[in-house]
Amino acid sequence: MIERKIRLTDTEEVKDFVRAAGKCDFDIDVCYNRAVIDAKSLLGMLYLGICKDLVVFLIKFSGWIIGHIDDLYLIFILCIVS
Repeated sequence: MIERKIRLTDTEEVKDFVRAAGKCDFDIDVCYNRAVIDAKSLLGMLYLGICKDLVVFLIKFSGWIIGHIDDLYLIFILCIVS
């Protein structure tokens, strides 16, 4: 499992993040305080809010890297590590 702190600053970044997460065939969770949301859920991500410090968890991190390196790169480019 990989964990990163992120901050998405507007709704377009949230949409891009959710779109990139949706292309991945492994679980990605986003946490804020006690709330845990599936990163592939646009409504869930918008519920967490914008400009908050979020924690992203990439789960089952094996066997997918070759097919999803561009998606993973996009996810981390969109997420500014705080």
